[in-house]
Amino acid sequence: MPTSEEVHASLPIVDMADEMFWREPALTAKPLLESGARVARVPGFDSVMLLRYDDCYGALLRPDDLGNIGSRYFELQGWTAGPWIEWTRRNIVMADPPTHTRLRRLVSRAFTPARVAEVHDLAETIAHELCDDVADVDTVEIVHGWARLLPLRVITEVL
Repeated sequence: MPTSEEVHASLPIVDMADEMFWREPALTAKPLLESGARVARVPGFDSVMLLRYDDCYGALLRPDDLGNIGSRYFELQGWTAGPWIEWTRRNIVMADPPTHTRLRRLVSRAFTPARVAEVHDLAETIAHELCDDVADVDTVEIVHGWARLLPLRVITEVL
C-alpha cells in the first residue's frame, strides 16, 4: 500500500506560482478536469486543491478538515515579512483557527441570515450600479472590475 507521501507525489500539479493560474484559472484546471482528476497537488504550499464541485461542497461540510492559504502564497514568492504579510496573517479571511474563530465571533452578529436578508436590497442596488458602470464597455475583467467590488461596497455600506 502506498504511503501518503507517495500518493501526494503522484497527484497532478496546480502551480499557484504560475501567473496563468491567476489570470485563467479555468484554463489551468481544464486539462486536469478532462483527465478525470479530482485533486491536485499545490507545490510549495504542502497542500492539495479540490477540483470538483461535489468534493468542494463536501469539504465545506467538514470545516475542521480545511485550512486556509493565508500568507503562504506571498511567502512562496519570497515575501515573508513586513506590514502586508503581518496583515494577511491576522486577516479573518486568511486565518485558520484559533485566530479565525476569535475574529469570526467578533463579527458574527453582522452576518446572521436575518441581517443578510436586511441588506439584500442594498446588495441588489449596488449590483445594478456596477452593471450600469460597465454597460457601455466592450470587455469587463469580471473579478477585478466587478465581482470583488460588490461585497466590498456592501460591507462598507453595512459598516
